[in-house]
Amino acid sequence: MPDRAVDSNAVGTNDGTSWANAYTTLAAATAASTNADTIFVAPAHLEAPASGITVTCPTTPGLRILGAANTSAFPPTSLVTAATAIVGPGATTASMNITGCAYIFGIHIRNGTTSSSSNVINFGVALSIEHTLTFDTCIIQYRGPNTGKRVYLGPVGNSTGRNTTIRMENTEINASAGTVFKVGIGQGTFVFDNVTFTGAAWEVNPFEHTNATNPDIRILNSDLSQFAFTSLFEVGAFSSIHALIAGCKIPASLTLSDGAWPAAAAGSSLMMIDCSNGDTHGLFRYETPTGTLVSDSGIYFTEGAAAQSWKIVTTAACSPTNPFETPYFGFYNSTLSAVTPYFEILRNLSATAFQNDEVWAEILGKTTNASTRSTAYNDHMVLLGTPANQAAGAGLGSWTGEDATAWSGKCGLNSSITPAENGHISGRIVVGEPSITVYVDPQIRT
Repeated sequence: MPDRAVDSNAVGTNDGTSWANAYTTLAAATAASTNADTIFVAPAHLEAPASGITVTCPTTPGLRILGAANTSAFPPTSLVTAATAIVGPGATTASMNITGCAYIFGIHIRNGTTSSSSNVINFGVALSIEHTLTFDTCIIQYRGPNTGKRVYLGPVGNSTGRNTTIRMENTEINASAGTVFKVGIGQGTFVFDNVTFTGAAWEVNPFEHTNATNPDIRILNSDLSQFAFTSLFEVGAFSSIHALIAGCKIPASLTLSDGAWPAAAAGSSLMMIDCSNGDTHGLFRYETPTGTLVSDSGIYFTEGAAAQSWKIVTTAACSPTNPFETPYFGFYNSTLSAVTPYFEILRNLSATAFQNDEVWAEILGKTTNASTRSTAYNDHMVLLGTPANQAAGAGLGSWTGEDATAWSGKCGLNSSITPAENGHISGRIVVGEPSITVYVDPQIRT
């Protein structure tokens, strides 16, 4: 498990065995390394050739590339606190590429500055391998004048690389040049945790996934509020995507997607949990091709949680066989007695009751002895049955903010269930009617 040094200022034998004899390029160090090695990069390292750079890491995880203090004996005993070591082309048209598997700490990675379609940053785009790359306390800087996707994460195409994982933690993504800059997402899992977005060149939709890639994206504990982002993802021309945004600060009017979902995106979901521009907590947003759910503080069940409802608006793609389904949520039940779970719902601007082929509930309960298996129940119209009105709810007097013409109802089980084991009773609302609006109190009542 050798330790290897990288410093562009070294003048020794350049075999990586000490700071004096350090490799002068990161690519040379990774070419000589295995997944059991550690590469230390001096804070004053500046690698800016007049050509592109490709850093080829091992194909299995384990290699560490660490920005480290070079004021002591080698190997060093302390790491840098900021990304000062620079790796990336100088004023050229060439790209910056990193492939394979590595944990990279405290490195400033950048591309060239001139205008060219090849002047991009590529992380894990090779088709033949599965990449596992983590960037911790790094700076990823795009410096060219071009527009569109300029930083590419993950491979595109039917390849081994579809199982790629790329993480950015405590890292800055800087769009310091160009216009309408965005990050291109390929195949794999992509995690942005405590990431800051800086520079003035960002597009109003900062992420774009490529057709047939089906990525899983997670943006956690990050600040997205510095720019006028209007939505996070462009979906109009692309295939399915799953994304979770949680615990972030966001622009005041941010939506999750821009464009109409294509047929190829069936099964996609975008979820935003507890994200706000200010001090409002517990907001929730969920979007699929069949509808959108948002927390609504204007109309809500008066006794409901946090004075919010879930406002569901379905799209033209919604139907009984392709419904909008909320995520499951529930409560822990430790009473092994009969319960009849239900949700309070509201139809605003109409006194007509929702019917059980338009809106219904699905409930999961542990009703089998000595088993963790849940049993599913619902109040949906039976197959080939006749639609019936859902039951009356607590009444309009139990809601706040609705118009004079409205309907209060409930969705839930028509008969009780008796849990056989302690555990969660979970449920969700399902909407099978296109282009309607349903308000749901997000609390299972019994």
